[in-house]
Amino acid sequence: VIPLLARNAAVDVAASGDLGGAEAPSSPSADLTSVKPLWWGDLEAAGALTESGGSFDVVLCCEVVYQQPPHVLEALQATLQAVLTRPGGRVVFAYQHRDGAEVTDARFFDSLAAVCGLDFEKEESLSQWDGVWDDIDYRWVRTYKATVK
Repeated sequence: VIPLLARNAAVDVAASGDLGGAEAPSSPSADLTSVKPLWWGDLEAAGALTESGGSFDVVLCCEVVYQQPPHVLEALQATLQAVLTRPGGRVVFAYQHRDGAEVTDARFFDSLAAVCGLDFEKEESLSQWDGVWDDIDYRWVRTYKATVK
């Protein structure tokens, strides 16, 4: 997964307005973008990442909340708190609502502000692109913004 994410990030940077789409992903501007693995709850590794690479603009989380035991969600929250030290940094969750998980998942999302200092920013439905579910929204992108710490 990490090599694919790194490749996608490099392509996105090369195609961004900052580079005009003309520079190769090995340009100095591309060096500002990095993709790294990080085990949730490994706060020493999280600290090392922020010390070596500065702060994070975006942390992307996809399909990480569904039916996780409380200790796993607590580790995720602690890790997000450790790496989102830059005011305005964001964590983006790609999330699909599933039967039976609404209450547990809602508690996790509600606790992000209290535990991590993350404020809910927006929620967008992805069902409009799905075509499978025309009348019910199951797929969401939830964005949270880090507050000053």
